[in-house]
Amino acid sequence: MEKNDGMRTKAILVGLVVTFIWATSWILTPMIIQEFDPIHYAGVRFLIAGLVLVGVHLISKKGTPLSEIRREDWRLIFLLGVAQSSFMQFTQYIALLSLDATTLNLVSNLSAILIIVLSVVILKEKPTWLQLAGAGVFVMGVLAYYYPFGKTSVNWWGYVFGFLFILSSSFASILARAMGRRGTVKPITYTGFSMVIGGMVSLVLGMLVEGPQTLSLRIWGLVIYMAVVNAALAFVLWNWTFSRLRSFETALISSTMLVEIAFLQWVFFGKTFSGYQMLGMGLVMVAVILVQLKQLNFRKEKKVVE
Repeated sequence: MEKNDGMRTKAILVGLVVTFIWATSWILTPMIIQEFDPIHYAGVRFLIAGLVLVGVHLISKKGTPLSEIRREDWRLIFLLGVAQSSFMQFTQYIALLSLDATTLNLVSNLSAILIIVLSVVILKEKPTWLQLAGAGVFVMGVLAYYYPFGKTSVNWWGYVFGFLFILSSSFASILARAMGRRGTVKPITYTGFSMVIGGMVSLVLGMLVEGPQTLSLRIWGLVIYMAVVNAALAFVLWNWTFSRLRSFETALISSTMLVEIAFLQWVFFGKTFSGYQMLGMGLVMVAVILVQLKQLNFRKEKKVVE
């Protein structure tokens, strides 16, 4: 039992490190998509990341042998690639062309509620009352952070792609949790192959929609960095956490990017925050803590007292 608790704590810490790595993407991605069209960018970035992971899988021999991957696993890997490494990525990038990072971050944070619903319906994972309370506090924190509302004009295309981003990321979380719960394929294996599949899907779609691309060496450097660190490394670690944590737990861990992005904006751009925004970030952190607490076992405690 103590070993399981230790691995769960490790998974939480790993998840927090990954969210900070991804928070840097909110700083770098708007710079990249000014020169590199979003669907092409998603394809190139995740194809490179996938090839890196597949190479590590083949050289290190620490992954799952291809002969041991079942047909059901390949179906999940394909779906994960389309959802997580293709549609989830380029819908986010397209939305960033129309919405500022903070507005899109608000939209993406709402996916935590959708993931809780999908976890109950699809995976039959019921949240405890503490986790539901954490979800409620989380919503209050997000609303406080963006109060007052209605200060900007509505860009419907941005919100449409933002909503598609929510759907893609939510289903990707469910699929990754399903792979982690099955435990038949190691994270480095299914993450690598799903990225290759997703990258190829985006590249084909990008060629059809956006046409050929020409990039500067600076942008190529950023793309390779984002592929190796923010995609290959980060997604392997993130998908590993699904073998230890439930989908709605990882969803609320990912919500800490709200605080991390704010910190990076303060460091790099000198952005300041209102009292409501500070309150909202505080509530989000409380929500993350609540959702990680296990429901108290009063029956066990009573037995000890007796």
